[in-house]
Amino acid sequence: MNFSFLMLSYPHADFLLIVILLLIVSIALRRIKAKLDDCMNYSPFGFIKNGFNKGFHPLDEKIIHSFFMAKNGNNELPILSTWLKPEKCSSFKVFLIKEILFFRQVECIPVLLEFMEKEKDIGVLREIKVALVILKYQRAYDDVLTNITFDISA
Repeated sequence: MNFSFLMLSYPHADFLLIVILLLIVSIALRRIKAKLDDCMNYSPFGFIKNGFNKGFHPLDEKIIHSFFMAKNGNNELPILSTWLKPEKCSSFKVFLIKEILFFRQVECIPVLLEFMEKEKDIGVLREIKVALVILKYQRAYDDVLTNITFDISA
């Protein structure tokens, strides 16, 4: 845009343009800062507690896993079995069990054992058994070796 006509009409037009641009930039920066503050205050822990509106999706996994990674780096990662509830969706339970395994939370073994007795979903039971074996829980070794079945379709 050519603002040369303003220069002829108003002797301080360049100053006014700079002031207007600074106002626009400051408003934009305030809005950006507000959005960043909203993002920084986002807590997947609240998201996990409140449940999921339409199921649990891979994007949810990525967001929550990255949050867990950040909390683990700060040594602020809580015991993940806290959110292992029977009424949650199966894909979330499988994800949470994989996260327990990923972060090697051996202290979750008693909760996993208790949960295994109540769980009816085969996929969740399989993940619990895998987690228990990898976390080196001896009873899981014995159980897997005595009840081993080969299902090619799974």
